[in-house]
Amino acid sequence: MNAQGQHTEAEDSTRDAVTWWYWAALAVCLVIMAAVMLVAVPGADTAYDEGGYLYEGWMVVAHGWRPYADFHAKTLPLLYYLYGVPQAVFGPSVLVGRIQATLFALLTLLVAARLAGRLSSRWAAIIVVALFAFNLCAVTRYYRALAIAPTAFFFMLALYLVIADNPRPWRLYAASLAAAALVLCRHDMIVVAAVIWIYLWWRHGSQSRHTAAALAAGIMLLVGVCVYFYVLAPFKFLDVIFFGRFTSADMSAPYGAAVGATPRAIAWHLMMFLRWHLAAIILLAPAAGYLLWRAGQGVSDARLILVRHSGIALLLCVAAANYLAHLFGSILFGFNVYYLLDFYIFFPLAAAAAASFMLAVGAARAPGVTSQLASLGIVALLTPVLVNGIPVALRGRQPTHLEQIAVGAQAIERLIPPDATVFSLDDPHQFLVAGRKLFPELTHQLYLFAASGDPDIVRARHYYDKELIDEWLTGKAEYVVIGDGLVDWMLHSGRYGGGEELHGFICARLEANYTPLETVAGSYMGPTHIYRFGTQIP
Repeated sequence: MNAQGQHTEAEDSTRDAVTWWYWAALAVCLVIMAAVMLVAVPGADTAYDEGGYLYEGWMVVAHGWRPYADFHAKTLPLLYYLYGVPQAVFGPSVLVGRIQATLFALLTLLVAARLAGRLSSRWAAIIVVALFAFNLCAVTRYYRALAIAPTAFFFMLALYLVIADNPRPWRLYAASLAAAALVLCRHDMIVVAAVIWIYLWWRHGSQSRHTAAALAAGIMLLVGVCVYFYVLAPFKFLDVIFFGRFTSADMSAPYGAAVGATPRAIAWHLMMFLRWHLAAIILLAPAAGYLLWRAGQGVSDARLILVRHSGIALLLCVAAANYLAHLFGSILFGFNVYYLLDFYIFFPLAAAAAASFMLAVGAARAPGVTSQLASLGIVALLTPVLVNGIPVALRGRQPTHLEQIAVGAQAIERLIPPDATVFSLDDPHQFLVAGRKLFPELTHQLYLFAASGDPDIVRARHYYDKELIDEWLTGKAEYVVIGDGLVDWMLHSGRYGGGEELHGFICARLEANYTPLETVAGSYMGPTHIYRFGTQIP
């Protein structure tokens, strides 16, 4: 700028070049994201959790099932309602659920990018977008109808609202309610919500008379919902909240038995955690040095710096709190629970890394240092691609799982009337798309089978045992659907020593009481065998 306060031609040229690179970088990230979405949303493989949330959400909203009272809801109930509404409005569909999850992921990305930009600069926002776009291992999880995308949205929304200087009262209320919604998605996020509420009081308690009321609103929402569902089914609600630790002393573990916290299991989880978050960690390293250096400097905008750094500190605190809580949970409840990977802290870490990195770049005025930091940023963004390669979800399986689900669903819809209740240990995806009802205990496939225990406790937990299977397969279930993939898993997964015995028990009832109707090739978990009760078909 010259003496008259006007920009020189060289300054204008530099500014235009920076703007061009900004929009070019954003365009590259968006093109990558669009390409991945076009492949992952219809083509990524599925697993039980995806069909479970969608099926149970559909049954809750469209058919009046009540979490805890009618079926085993493995977490607090908000996810079932979030996923259930589109299933009821647009019809049951895995693809509808994936589109919904993708929208949640994109909203979360937008919020995280805006927060990083507010804490540092608009280039920090681009870095958040790039960290997501280039981390193919992460995005394929966010584009599926799992717990990850909705939970991450409320996680990031609460942080975005609470990290502000002199926020308007509505932001305090919204932040507190978003923290409550975060716990209502996953009750193991209570530690994170507590950190957010503590920060809200510490940062804004003396600035607004609404702070206490906002805290009360969020906590009352959480407590009110919990009390309502506790009254519906006290035993089952506590069983879910405390992971069965206080309600299962007299029964053996179900099919998904716990795996000990061996050094090998811990090392595997740490390695998988690094696959997700290594890029953010690489960016945080120079940022930490910058923050230490900046703390010892005299600056005129100390108050603004304090606001920025307290926001970054909160992002790192909630990430650490969630990681440690899930680490403790994995050690306590078994390392087949892989939450130690911690999918939910991707965006807080990305926002903290991007904002810190750009603050470090701004402090490094020397061109040589700036170029070195820029090179480090490029290496960080490419690290997930180099470490993970192309995930299986993006390699173009043919036919896709969604196509296989459609094949099985068409046969189920054709052969089984709408008012029939079906016995099946398969994943619930095909029954969701076909619009057919399973017994509530069976929506979790084999995971809720209890090999032994007090039958009253088994039923109170919405688990099932051989006695209940025998009741179903002697006439209560008019139709039975069994996929060969499920049988193979039952026999050979190594996760349950009684798999052969359970398989033989079911086969004996099928041979005695049911007649095969059709074997469907090309179906999900198939070939899929469909049976009808009775030794002769009328």
